[in-house]
Amino acid sequence: MGSIKCLEPIIDKDTKILILGTIPGGDSLANKRYYDNRDNIFWDIMFRIFNKNWSMDDLVHECDINYNIKIKLLLENKIGLWDVIKSCNRKGNSDSEIKNPIYNDFNKLFIEYPQIKKIIFSSKEAYKHYKKEIEHPQHISFEILYSTSSLCPINTFYVFRQWKNALIGKQ
Repeated sequence: MGSIKCLEPIIDKDTKILILGTIPGGDSLANKRYYDNRDNIFWDIMFRIFNKNWSMDDLVHECDINYNIKIKLLLENKIGLWDVIKSCNRKGNSDSEIKNPIYNDFNKLFIEYPQIKKIIFSSKEAYKHYKKEIEHPQHISFEILYSTSSLCPINTFYVFRQWKNALIGKQ
């Protein structure tokens, strides 16, 4: 069972929505890029929601979009990324295999970035770990969404609609 550490947060002084995962999977950790598994639909969802010129036929991985462009898309839309767990032991990529978690310092983060108004948990597991150790500020709303992982058994159109509603509301 290997010891792993989360990636640095992607956040700036304009971030209003913070997306929190549990801790990145093996591909993301190896490449030092959030949601870097080819079967994860996170980036496809982000581009379909926020890029008006994005074709429904395009797939983010097939287009091999530069990671900096992905990050720019999020930050331009006032969205940040981080993880609940700072480090842990984990066998494989499953959140159910997490042992000995050490949590990120959210008290410090919320002081440094008081403009955060909403947290989106990218899975029930992320929220489960968060609520164990972190006292959630009352002024920050939150939603728990279905994972964008290919392991999630929920229909991808439903997942897309749920994420779209959480990020920009019903239209």
